[in-house]
Amino acid sequence: MTDTWTGECCIDCAMLIANGETPPDLSEDATDAWLREIEYRAPGHLILGEDAGFSHSQCDTCGSTLGGDRFTVTGNC
Repeated sequence: MTDTWTGECCIDCAMLIANGETPPDLSEDATDAWLREIEYRAPGHLILGEDAGFSHSQCDTCGSTLGGDRFTVTGNC
């Protein structure tokens, strides 16, 4: 049986899900830590959804608390 969850992700996570791109301003160690956090918080296959607008809420995939655009995301694990 597959568990499914839904949430909202930040623009950095949306770029990773859609294009496989990591934030260019992160060092290699910071990028590795960021990817580990996503694997921990949002396990499984991630599917990017629609624009959810601007928010100050925490990103459900990486945990970032910076304000910015959010996008819906669904995870299947």
